[in-house]
Amino acid sequence: DSTRGLGRGAKIARLRKILHRSEIRQNRNVLDRYILWLKLHRDSAGAWALSVFWLSLGVLYAMLQERWSLVRGLYFAVSSLSTAGLQGIPPDSKAWQFVAVGVWCLCGVPIFATGVGVGCGYQNRPVGAERVLKTSRRFL
Repeated sequence: DSTRGLGRGAKIARLRKILHRSEIRQNRNVLDRYILWLKLHRDSAGAWALSVFWLSLGVLYAMLQERWSLVRGLYFAVSSLSTAGLQGIPPDSKAWQFVAVGVWCLCGVPIFATGVGVGCGYQNRPVGAERVLKTSRRFL
């Protein structure tokens, strides 16, 4: 039993979360499913949205200030925030541009890492969640 070490309050919270997931699957309206999903995953969705927003700031900088294409701007933003650093700004850039990109990277690396971690968390969901859902309905 995966809830063996949890207290009663934690077990109830976990079962409520599982029941919310079942409501999302049973509800046929797409908007209602989306709203329920956001309620269930509020923190994760916020972290992912912030990560996408911060990435888009780098893409906009690259497209507007450096006059790069969308693909090259996206390559710059992802490689900078993933700390690979494969695409940098040109050496003849102004001093404020180096400072701005440095601050953007300094703040953006942990934001981007959190967003990637949240995305990986959705890919690695535990197997057998439906079985837990079926057994939890008997106890509530």
